[in-house]
Amino acid sequence: GREHLTNLSVRTQTQNATPLITGFVIGGTTAKQVLIRAAGPAIAQAPFNVPGTLGDPTLQVFRGNNTIAQNDDWNTPAANGTAVTAATARTGAFAFRAGSNDAAIVSTLQPGPYTVMIGGGNGTALAEIYEVLANNEVAGTRRLANTSARGLVSPGNPLIAGFVISGTIPQRVLIRGIGATLGAPPFNVPGVLANPQLTLFRGTTALKTNDDWFRDADAAFIRDAAARGGAFALGAQSVDAAMVIYLEPGAYTAQVSGPTGANANNSTGIALVEVYESNL
Repeated sequence: GREHLTNLSVRTQTQNATPLITGFVIGGTTAKQVLIRAAGPAIAQAPFNVPGTLGDPTLQVFRGNNTIAQNDDWNTPAANGTAVTAATARTGAFAFRAGSNDAAIVSTLQPGPYTVMIGGGNGTALAEIYEVLANNEVAGTRRLANTSARGLVSPGNPLIAGFVISGTIPQRVLIRGIGATLGAPPFNVPGVLANPQLTLFRGTTALKTNDDWFRDADAAFIRDAAARGGAFALGAQSVDAAMVIYLEPGAYTAQVSGPTGANANNSTGIALVEVYESNL
């Protein structure tokens, strides 16, 4: 019943020059088995029916600059398909159709930070990371501690990060939607979303929205949680978005979008969404 982040997912557009990049950290002191998936064709079908999906996603997993795993079609080779099918059933993830061009891998990873890159052309893709518990393993002893994703935001196409909190008591989390700081040193990312807005949902219910993090009533807690979690600092009055919130166990989505109304012409660009465990 220990509370912690488990399943993590990100949905956004990909382009040849702008792949979907998502990162995660494995906490604890021993290796953890994870299922990592890149869904394109799977989310074009019922019950998802997402238009304009990526037809043949490719999946690469990095530790630092080193590629440690990669896949194109999830059931090629056959042994990979067998492992993915078993892990999919164990985690409760929706099944991929046999022979589809979705990508997936199962890998046992040591504690530390990892990056997942999804490419394969232009279209909407879903990146998913699931912890795969061993028989009799206590949830939370080796956990996914935080996740981040960088992708393209445009009108009607927000950057969406999903996560699940397991356990029986509320979990304090730090959620950030970053654009302006990405465009400044030391990152210097071109074409960023200048003024991101961040909205947290449970189902279809919006729980909280933030535009400029320093205007939030909890700005001091946001700054402290970032420092405790090892996140890079935001400028004192940067127009990035962030929130700290206690959440009951369950499934949530964090949505990063651009401004609306008179400033809607600035609503396209690269953004970063981050979700951190933030226990005091």
